[in-house]
Amino acid sequence: NLMLGAERAQTKGNSASAFRKNFPTTSLPDINFGSSDPADQSTSGSSYLTRRDNYFGRATYNFSEKYLAEFLFRYDGSPVFPEDNRYGFFPGVSVGWVASEEPFLQSATAIDFLKIRASYGQLGNDNIEESYAYLSAYSIGTAYNFGGTDVLGLYPGVLPNPTYTWEVLRTTNVGFEASLW
Repeated sequence: NLMLGAERAQTKGNSASAFRKNFPTTSLPDINFGSSDPADQSTSGSSYLTRRDNYFGRATYNFSEKYLAEFLFRYDGSPVFPEDNRYGFFPGVSVGWVASEEPFLQSATAIDFLKIRASYGQLGNDNIEESYAYLSAYSIGTAYNFGGTDVLGLYPGVLPNPTYTWEVLRTTNVGFEASLW
């Protein structure tokens, strides 16, 4: 059996806000009639665009109900990592042997069913504390004072990390299933 799939999720948005106080009258509620004193007003805005691309698949093989194998994968893309590390490949494999289907165990009266199995897989995580740590960050604030007036400016935030990438969880399992008597 073979199964392949793909998914794309994209979100975008923007916001804007403005504030003023000390209007001369409630009859003029439009924002431009509020106080012109900088301490009585503020504006802000932002925008964003994110996109995730995910590809996944699974291939299974069953020979004579005795020998079982499965390969699966995810190839995930996340905007929280730099372009060179944006995609991560996360494979998994499992194998099984139904020993009770072998002729040498079919005559055993105590064993109705016996399967031995093992698996290994990787899972990627992009929901980590320092998302977008590869970007240069700047903040807006008072940069200097000129003629007795504070002047806004940009100042750097955190240093970017261009090698930032996926957190990977690796899991290995070994087990058996049995039905006796």
